[in-house]
Amino acid sequence: MINKEPVYIQINKALRLLIIKENYSAGDKFLTERSICEMYNVSRSTANKSLSSLVSENILEFKKGIGTFIKSVPLQNNKYSLFGDPIEILKKQQLKFTVELLEPSSPFYKNYSNIDRVVTQIRRIELEHETLAVELLYFSKVLTPLFNMENHRDSLLSLLESDPSINIKETKDFLNSKISSEMDKKLFFSNKDFPLLEICSRSRIEEGNTDLTIKTLYNGKLASLIFTGQKKEVSLLIKL
Repeated sequence: MINKEPVYIQINKALRLLIIKENYSAGDKFLTERSICEMYNVSRSTANKSLSSLVSENILEFKKGIGTFIKSVPLQNNKYSLFGDPIEILKKQQLKFTVELLEPSSPFYKNYSNIDRVVTQIRRIELEHETLAVELLYFSKVLTPLFNMENHRDSLLSLLESDPSINIKETKDFLNSKISSEMDKKLFFSNKDFPLLEICSRSRIEEGNTDLTIKTLYNGKLASLIFTGQKKEVSLLIKL
């Protein structure tokens, strides 16, 4: 999959992600053009154009004779953050958790696939010996799995967005609540019915007009959604 975006836009996206992941704050000094050239193997003019584009977005500001500084932290281009990414919440709360990648031979891949979409990755997030959530990555076409997810402890969508070869366009979110099915109970190692929160984040990929969907199933006994503010902002609450 070839990324047809100009290189400076690709670097712009990479720098935005870097600012978020490295927890930069407003007023912090940012990278120099030279360091960006070395990190991403680009020319000085490309690095300058990328920085200038972030200045025009009010994310960075130039201070003559001093350097480049963070003016405002960009919103993460991960639509999961609307509901709260469980892994990021667990990290911030310094809670112990494990992430298990299910083997491709697992029957759950076939069971959760359908005519339109094929499951290519399934990860189980365990908290205190109980399954908190399961992430399923769907593609509208059969594609080679993009990552070896086994050692990654980040959200699936953030990893996809960090790959410059994947040009994610618009993302739409869907929310549903239900009682666990027999298949869900097996996936969560449960013998009894339990409430499930189902959040889907569907993104369109420019190349080939393909779309990907990340469906997260939350154990309703351990997680709930709360609505706050006049705008009814939604966030995830993990019950310990």
